[in-house]
Amino acid sequence: AFLILYLQGVGSLFPWNAFITKTDYYALAFRDSDYASSFESMITTTFTLVGLVTILGLQRVQDRSSPRVRVVGALSLMLVVFLVIFAFSAAPLSVPPEELRSYLRTSATPLFAVTVVCVATAGFAQAVLSGSLFTYATLYGRPTYLQAISGGMGVAGLSVSLGSLVTTLPQTAKA
Repeated sequence: AFLILYLQGVGSLFPWNAFITKTDYYALAFRDSDYASSFESMITTTFTLVGLVTILGLQRVQDRSSPRVRVVGALSLMLVVFLVIFAFSAAPLSVPPEELRSYLRTSATPLFAVTVVCVATAGFAQAVLSGSLFTYATLYGRPTYLQAISGGMGVAGLSVSLGSLVTTLPQTAKA
């Protein structure tokens, strides 16, 4: 049970960390657009506000479904969000290099809209998942299970940050 809750802790904060560490990608995708200077604050604000409203709303309705249903639903929703983000991120790979700049300029607004919707959806799913995991952990009545979830959340932040560092270092070494 400890390992499962630990891994669930990793999965619960992974969406947040994945969105906030890919600023280089978004800076390139939104360059020369109206969103170039505000995309980070929009992503952060959207994720945080949707998560907060979801946590507050769950206080009233969480007894209407089981924690298992909420966990599976939230994980499924996160999977859909990341498939959509992957599709939008991979689309420029099919564009010839000479057309890439104009493609990025024309796709900035749709990409921004999809990103904000996906961030809001991920914020909702993360709040549902985290709340449900902590509910599960308290049902066991052992503080070590709460520690497992918290430790997993820490590992999620560390792993995404290290992954971002590893992918950025070769680029800075060339410069």
